[in-house]
Amino acid sequence: ASLILENLKIINGQNLYGGAIYTEDNCNLTVTNCTFNQNTANNGYGGAIYAENDATVNITNTTFNKNTATNIKLVEHTGFFA
Repeated sequence: ASLILENLKIINGQNLYGGAIYTEDNCNLTVTNCTFNQNTANNGYGGAIYAENDATVNITNTTFNKNTATNIKLVEHTGFFA
């Protein structure tokens, strides 16, 4: 599966992993011209984005501000960054 996000503001998201976005299982995620503000991963990794299981992540011209995680990572990824 593929997900393309363009020109979005994602603010105050909360999740256990990936405060704004959680993706896995061979997903192709493309994020362009977006802003991630004050998103929180309450019990894990990826204050803004969490991607695992061979997910591909491509981030361009994107701003991250004040995103937090209990394990202090802005973007947690166990797949491939393009």
